[in-house]
Amino acid sequence: MAQYNKLIAHILKWEGGWGNDPADKGGPTMKGVTIATYTAYCAKKGWPNPTLSQLRNITKAEWEEIFKTMFWDRWKAD
Repeated sequence: MAQYNKLIAHILKWEGGWGNDPADKGGPTMKGVTIATYTAYCAKKGWPNPTLSQLRNITKAEWEEIFKTMFWDRWKAD
């Protein structure tokens, strides 16, 4: 079984910061998580729609859960 956590450092090397480039169709993004993805994550948790400030301050635990459940598991990466 593959271990998703071994990939985290590599991903964050390239997706490690805040971006809000008007030319980027993904919109505001923090550590590779777009506002749309974060909004979907919050909805799954039963939380209200997040603000840009909340996205900018995403916790490590939230980021890892998003990566694991919304990407790794979805892609069946194991």
